Amino acid sequence: NPVKDPFSESPGSDLKSAYNIGDLNGLQSFNNIIGQLKPDAYYKFNLTNNGTFVLSMKGSTASTRVELVQDLNNNLSQDPGESFFTQPISNVGDTEKIDTVLPQGTYYVHVFDAKDIFGNFINNTTPYSISFSTNPVKDPFSESPGSDLNSAYNIGDLSGTKYFYNIVGQLKPDAYYKFNFVKDSTLNLTMNQLTAPAKVELLKNSGVSLFSQTGDASNPLNNINRLLSAGTYYIHVSDVNSNTPYTISLMATP
Repeated sequence: NPVKDPFSESPGSDLKSAYNIGDLNGLQSFNNIIGQLKPDAYYKFNLTNNGTFVLSMKGSTASTRVELVQDLNNNLSQDPGESFFTQPISNVGDTEKIDTVLPQGTYYVHVFDAKDIFGNFINNTTPYSISFSTNPVKDPFSESPGSDLNSAYNIGDLSGTKYFYNIVGQLKPDAYYKFNFVKDSTLNLTMNQLTAPAKVELLKNSGVSLFSQTGDASNPLNNINRLLSAGTYYIHVSDVNSNTPYTISLMATP
């Protein structure tokens, strides 16, 4: 079925020329083409409030990739450590998704042509359809999470999925979250949006460590699952000699 072209011109090929959506409200959808002659497409948007962000890309007839970018040093150039949620090379017919919570700010969606092992672009051309949406969420912090077990941010009884965003680094090397399971449940933990290495650790109420794992910008921590007995637990996020933002999600499944 025909669709109205959402562009009077093609989306930009870098941060400076990105197609400016402005403030992102509700659902926005776009259709375009990527390939050797146009290997990059950028879309710029603003979040005026902390909110959920959901991206879906489909309709490609060849391998394509998509990622979220934040220009942390405001130099209008995509530098190392400024991309996150980079999705693996998609195959024909695949749907790529990003589903997270973002703090207010300015972001870019980058759609780009996949490359082979020699660095050559794979595709001649492929169409794609992309959509993204946001909904405001209440800031989960009236103040920063605690820096030890005694001052941990108290989530209470964990049910469903909870999202939290903050920063760890030299001035705040530790962040603690406390939660309860009222019955035996599986904890699913994800930590991403890292720009530098950070460690996450699950602790018993006594402070005994149940597991710890380190992630970074290229290796976010996705879908860590642990079956836990009813009781009180802590999540400890810490830096690894550098400053980094992070988004962490905790999901309880009975």
